[in-house]
Amino acid sequence: MTRVPPAQVAEPARSPLTFFALVFVLSVALLLLDRVIKLQLAPKIPLLALAFLCPVLAAAILVYRERRWPAVLALLARSFQMRRSRAALWLAPALLLMPAVFLAAHWLRGLAGAEAPIPPYSALGTAGLFAFFLVAALGEELGWMGYAIDPLRARFGILGGTLVLGFVWALWHVPALELTGPKPEWLAFWCLFTVTSRVLIVWIYDNAGRSVFAAALFHTSMNLSNVMLGDDVHPFWTAPIVAAIAAVIAAAWLLKRRARLKQGEPPADRLHG
Repeated sequence: MTRVPPAQVAEPARSPLTFFALVFVLSVALLLLDRVIKLQLAPKIPLLALAFLCPVLAAAILVYRERRWPAVLALLARSFQMRRSRAALWLAPALLLMPAVFLAAHWLRGLAGAEAPIPPYSALGTAGLFAFFLVAALGEELGWMGYAIDPLRARFGILGGTLVLGFVWALWHVPALELTGPKPEWLAFWCLFTVTSRVLIVWIYDNAGRSVFAAALFHTSMNLSNVMLGDDVHPFWTAPIVAAIAAVIAAAWLLKRRARLKQGEPPADRLHG
């Protein structure tokens, strides 16, 4: 019997729907467990805070089913991989873009005549928050970007796949947000911010050489900016800014796709499927 070389073995087809379903099942189980045992990991930090593990756990279960432990290790190894030397240049926008958005929101709110003071934070407290948010972001992005984005864009295109992922990402957060009783208009702007932020994350991910680490760094910066700068400006002022940036990126994607099709080349969103 002829053995097929590893390079010729077909990559198992990944199902984003199966992945999303498993993420939601794990998350609902954690939510119910949180309601039953009411365990706090630390003061004011409920068990539900571990929900960031659900995407990476779902991805690990599915890739284990596909290729066993080597595939799981390969997935986890993407946490800090940078595939191109020039990709490191994109770590700067991954870190700085969201703070710039929140500072711009403060400035715009000031122009509108409303004060938006920026609360002071210690360097040690900021470093601790950054470390926690980075771990949490890696847990999410190993699932969202490490597993789901490529099959989504192979099926729906880069913009369509990104928006589908952004919508699911926003929907996944809603049960936890409902515990705080947000007003409908706040939730609507938050969803706009979250869905369009996914466009920025995919843009960073691609330009950083499909780096999950770069995506997680952007995610970390977004959460840290929200905690440190967002009390008075998020999401009513930040969502329109992020949506405008996302619209420019989406237009560039569509123009690039049209140019490739005119030249008879496959569109970029089909190259990684």
